Amino acid sequence: VKELDWGFIRPRRRTDRTLAYAQAQWTMEFIIERKGFGTIRRMLRGFADGLNQAEVFRNVVGMDEKQFDKAFAAWAKEKVIEWGFDPDPLPELKPTAAQAKLKPLDAAVQAKYALALYTAGSRNRSKAIKAARDALDIDPNNTRALGVLAMCLRDDKKYDRAIDAARRLEHAETASPLAARVLAECYLEKRSWANAIWALELLKQRRPMDPYSYRQLARLYKQLGQPDKELPNLIHLHRHTMQDPQYARRIAEIYRSTGRDEPALSYFKQIVRIDPYEASAYEAMASIHVRAQRYERAIKAAKNVCLLQPKAAKSWNLMAVVRYRAGRASNDREELLRAKSAAEKALEIEPTGKARQILQYIEAVLEEAPNATDGVWRPQG
Repeated sequence: VKELDWGFIRPRRRTDRTLAYAQAQWTMEFIIERKGFGTIRRMLRGFADGLNQAEVFRNVVGMDEKQFDKAFAAWAKEKVIEWGFDPDPLPELKPTAAQAKLKPLDAAVQAKYALALYTAGSRNRSKAIKAARDALDIDPNNTRALGVLAMCLRDDKKYDRAIDAARRLEHAETASPLAARVLAECYLEKRSWANAIWALELLKQRRPMDPYSYRQLARLYKQLGQPDKELPNLIHLHRHTMQDPQYARRIAEIYRSTGRDEPALSYFKQIVRIDPYEASAYEAMASIHVRAQRYERAIKAAKNVCLLQPKAAKSWNLMAVVRYRAGRASNDREELLRAKSAAEKALEIEPTGKARQILQYIEAVLEEAPNATDGVWRPQG
């Protein structure tokens, strides 16, 4: 923590500043969890009073920076394991190979060697399988060897044998995220959808930060026509990306297709926050606002469509229809005239399109009160 500020002040790599923000956030989460949120306020007060970081940690947090680093590292490792990831670095091939030669009857060493071979690349896969089997000959329940064997068989497209190895791993290590991942991938390849869903739901529980299970479940539930089950997976993906509108779009489509316009509207808004040039989202927003009789908002959305696609007849058709509906609802002749102008623009762009029919509707209504001079349309009869 003593060096954290340098990630902001003088980063050595392009990623250092972003990493420092993430580390600072994680550090704060640790302090809140262990010491309570009030500690953050007291720390800020200490800095405001002129204390340096070492003094704040010692006097407010109750441990010096070295003690804090030690406690934080242990807590962080627990969190990484809780998220379903392995916090230990992958073994290097050369030293692990040397150790495997020295200890041929040590299952743990042979399994570590198998993993090193596997991570070194596909050209070593057959050697990795042999090393994993050597380890399992010594200890049939060695989880690392079972994991390597399952991954190798999956990569070789021997799905039934990979499933068998993954199930052995599942039996040997309760709540293994690797077993769930291999099972999910193999069942997906075998098109065994029910088993794939079971394994993916298992993986989601065991590795909640991994987007793989959410993406695959969303795809499967869409394929199976189960949008309500697809939805929570899409929402998770959207919340954890916020840079790609694809998930927000699908969420909005599901809500809209099931008659839930207001939630759909909130996601269409998020689409244009990510991509302000997405005209189709403004079109959908205009349609939702019209149905809710929020005509001012509908006109605003339609204006954005026309701004983004000024040479598209459908943009001006949309504007004409929205203004027509607004004019009819408020008995406003001027609004109807603006609707007519938009329809005429659409007709000019595309003479054989829908604009002619829209224009006929607008003109028919305008003819009901041809002599209105105060800007207010009063329907006859």
